[in-house]
Amino acid sequence: MLNPAERLRQAIQWRVNVALDPVHHEIRVLHEEVDRLRRDVDRLTPQVASLETRLADLREAPTGAAAEVLDVQREHERVRLRMQAVSHYEERLRRLEERLGDGGAPVEGRS
Repeated sequence: MLNPAERLRQAIQWRVNVALDPVHHEIRVLHEEVDRLRRDVDRLTPQVASLETRLADLREAPTGAAAEVLDVQREHERVRLRMQAVSHYEERLRRLEERLGDGGAPVEGRS
């Protein structure tokens, strides 16, 4: 026969178990849901990574008017560099002409 303290402990344990059964059930359900979601995430991760890569490519490759603006800007830069080179050579030519003569006399081959 159980003493009163042991009977009280068992009664309390039984009540705790009865109270915790729904909680344990809910925890099992939540674990199953988390496992399902984890599988979904694992399945979708490569697809999301692929979409992110494609989106980055689209951001880097402008289309339409933006592409035309970039083309014009690139051409403008090329023309600016050519003009800078021409200016540089004209300055070199002017200095050579000054060293060869009075600066005003035409150099042979130029009019």
